[in-house]
Amino acid sequence: MQNYTKKHLLFCGIVYLFLFVSNYCLAQTQEVDFTFTLHLFDEDLGIDLENHAVQIFEDSARKKKIISGAKGLAKFFLKVVKQYRIVLTGNDNYVEKIILIDTRNIDYRNWKYKHTTQVSLKYHVEVRMFKEHPEKCQDYSFLKTEPVMYLKYDSEYDDLHDFSEVQLEARIKKERKRKCE
Repeated sequence: MQNYTKKHLLFCGIVYLFLFVSNYCLAQTQEVDFTFTLHLFDEDLGIDLENHAVQIFEDSARKKKIISGAKGLAKFFLKVVKQYRIVLTGNDNYVEKIILIDTRNIDYRNWKYKHTTQVSLKYHVEVRMFKEHPEKCQDYSFLKTEPVMYLKYDSEYDDLHDFSEVQLEARIKKERKRKCE
C-alpha cells in the first residue's frame, strides 16, 4: 500500500512538473508582433498630414525614418522586449511630439495569449498635430522630452495602456491660448 502511494505521488509530481515546465516554456517562446498605424492630422485645419516624417528609435538607437502617406497614415511594426521612442518631427513649423512604447514588461505567463504561438496585435493611434506660432510667445519645448503617449503593458488591462501624464493635455491647451504680454 505504501509503495503504491509513493509511486502515485512520484507520478503526480512528475506530471505536475512537466505541466509547469511546458506551460512556462510555451509562454516564453511566443512570437509577438505589434503593428502600429499612426493617423497624423492638423488639429486646427482638420486635414490629414501627408509627407510628415516619423522617426523610430529602438532602445535609443535610430531604427528607421518613415513618411506619412495617403490620408496621413504611417505604419510600422515593433517587437517585444524593446523600448521604442517615436518622434513626430516638427516639419513645416509643426510642434515635435514624442510617443514612447515599452514592450519589455509583458507578463507572458499570465496574459490572454499565453497559449498562442504567434500573436499579431494591431493599434491605431490618432495624433493631433498643430503648428507653433513664435509670434504668440508659445513655448512647447517640454514636448521634446515629455511623451504625449506612453504605452506599456498593464496586467490590469492585459494589454498596452497609456501611462502618459494626464496634466500634459491641459498644459498644451494652456500654452496654445498663450499670447505675448
